[in-house]
Amino acid sequence: RGSSSAPESRDESELPAGVDKPPLPHDFLGDLDELVGAEPAEADSGIVDAQREVREELTDLITLLDRDEDTWVAMRRLEDLMRGQAELEAQAGAIGRRTLGRSWDELTAGEQDELRRLAERQEELAAEARQLIEDLRRRAEELDDVDPQGADAMRSAADTGEQRELSRDMANAARRVGKNQLRTAQASQQSARQTLQQMLSDMRENSRANAQELLRKLASLIESIDRLITVQKNEVAALERAVATGDFSGRDRSMIRLTQNTQSVAAEARAAGQESRRIARLLDRAADAQSSAVLGLRAVPPDEGEVQIAEERSLTLLREALAFAEELEESVERRELMRQRGEIVEAYREFAEREVALRTETLELLPKLPLDRRGLMEARRLGTAQEEIRIGLYDLRVTTPEILEAPVFSHVHARIDAWATQVTETLRGGELEEAAARRQQRIADSIGRLIAALEDLISPPDKFAGGQGGRQSGSQGSPPPLIPPIAELMLLRGMQEQVYQETRDVDGRTGVEAGERRAQLSELGEDQRSLLRLGREMAEAMQQDRPVPGSGPQEQEQP
Repeated sequence: RGSSSAPESRDESELPAGVDKPPLPHDFLGDLDELVGAEPAEADSGIVDAQREVREELTDLITLLDRDEDTWVAMRRLEDLMRGQAELEAQAGAIGRRTLGRSWDELTAGEQDELRRLAERQEELAAEARQLIEDLRRRAEELDDVDPQGADAMRSAADTGEQRELSRDMANAARRVGKNQLRTAQASQQSARQTLQQMLSDMRENSRANAQELLRKLASLIESIDRLITVQKNEVAALERAVATGDFSGRDRSMIRLTQNTQSVAAEARAAGQESRRIARLLDRAADAQSSAVLGLRAVPPDEGEVQIAEERSLTLLREALAFAEELEESVERRELMRQRGEIVEAYREFAEREVALRTETLELLPKLPLDRRGLMEARRLGTAQEEIRIGLYDLRVTTPEILEAPVFSHVHARIDAWATQVTETLRGGELEEAAARRQQRIADSIGRLIAALEDLISPPDKFAGGQGGRQSGSQGSPPPLIPPIAELMLLRGMQEQVYQETRDVDGRTGVEAGERRAQLSELGEDQRSLLRLGREMAEAMQQDRPVPGSGPQEQEQP
């Protein structure tokens, strides 16, 4: 209506945060309601049906976008809070090492100002945490009808934050920082960070569970729709025979059973959630066509032409429903794949940041050799921190079977584990040496290579598929593996670059004893031989036209 008229202008303050362009005019769906609700002329019935379909599609899309945006925003806010808390914890640790053993009055004016700013920022985070918990509860109530699973996840995260007294820990940390009681403050900061991590885990677990449940329901739907198609095809063939013989007996009863089964599957699709509503609508329309066929079969005489048109339309709609269900299944699988890869990369990034910070602290101790009593205590603390990183990476490898199944990734994890063990023993023994800092650098670099091998894959799949990769339908193959061959090859290349650079560094370093140089080159030589062996295994697998270790069927991603 009035296509030449411009939509009403809206003040920017009315727009949701982060929205750059104004949404559709507020009466857009109302206009469609007016069109669809009008009594159509017979010649216009197809147009009105199409308009109704467009309106329903837009309604579903708006609902899905609104629901997904809420979950996405909540998780981003949790991640930002957790990142901010980790930064404050690191800053408190750095200041604490400089001010250890001094009272507030013994601090310089600059140190006091630094602590005040740190306390103020910690108090700001405490306020943000309180507001987030309130927002999670409020939005959970609003989402109960639209997205009950998402609402439960938000409510669970809010419960965790309140039960573990997140804002209290942050407020306590702020007070302790303001009094230069930094060890106590760090304990509260660590507790707050762990609470935020648990809240984020609650949200992610809900997302993971929802995806798995939707995939299970879609698999059942695809199987049911496929059976409906088979029955409808048989009915079309039976109709042709009935037209030829003039005997239509029993045909109406068969179509009634098919209609009832189609309606049942449509109800199953609606129960699967918002994303499968389109499948349900296609099945509803197929059932309507089947009902029309029943009426035509019961007419006296049977309306052969109308029955044939109705049954063919039913078959077309059932095929459309199957195609959409398969596309949705593939989309959910790929979305879940991106989520899993993103979580692994995020975990690697956290370990890399911790390792870099740990190496910085280790380097600060080197000029103090030989270590006094306080230095020995600090070295042992650093050894404990190194062991925590080692255990965390070990747990990630064990709880992610795909890493164990990917030879190059598993090899890099094993090397990191060995280096971390050596650093831990050195630091805990108080025998600090430059080799410990070099191994910490190798650990950080290797984690960086793991990140680089995966982060480019956290993108729309067609970036790597070249129009060929992945499945073409949800029931005709398996989804790409979590760690595809391209990631293994990228990691292999990255580790080769690392060995090359380290070899050049050893060769160009002056003041190194011959025995130490030989030991370093021997270790690098062993790394080189391991990479050569892994490269040969992958090359042989590709030459023999068999899956590369760690790959899955129908994976055709290209470098």
